[in-house]
Amino acid sequence: MPPDLLSPDARVARAEIIERSLQAVADRVGDPGQQVYARLFELLPESEALFIRDHQGQVRAEMLQRAFETVLDLVQDGHFARGMLHAEYVNHRQIGVPDGAYDVFFTAMVDAFRNLLGADWGSEEEEAWRSVRDEIASIVHRAEAAFNGTSA
Repeated sequence: MPPDLLSPDARVARAEIIERSLQAVADRVGDPGQQVYARLFELLPESEALFIRDHQGQVRAEMLQRAFETVLDLVQDGHFARGMLHAEYVNHRQIGVPDGAYDVFFTAMVDAFRNLLGADWGSEEEEAWRSVRDEIASIVHRAEAAFNGTSA
């Protein structure tokens, strides 16, 4: 079911699952950045070159922190997240990030979480994160249409 059609109770449940899974990842490994970016570079090898000057990993850490903040806002009211995703899509396109990279990034994040949590990752987490990724894809699709001057 599209996220904008979720009932208020379903949105609350989804938010709780997302928050719980993020906390479980933090409890398990602290910072999952290494796992997320390893998976991203596996799925989208050309993206690694975009971080060539990020020797200390500060850009990657900041980007992942923003992704967490955006996801957490999105599963609540989403006012910040929608604007943030739109603006960052445009910013990233202007520095050479290819179309589809947002989907790959969030897929890499979910893949890393699934791997880190192992048996503690179930169908609830899978469905909640799929719903979040679908919602992000919808927002990015509209941003892409605006960026390219086409209709969404």
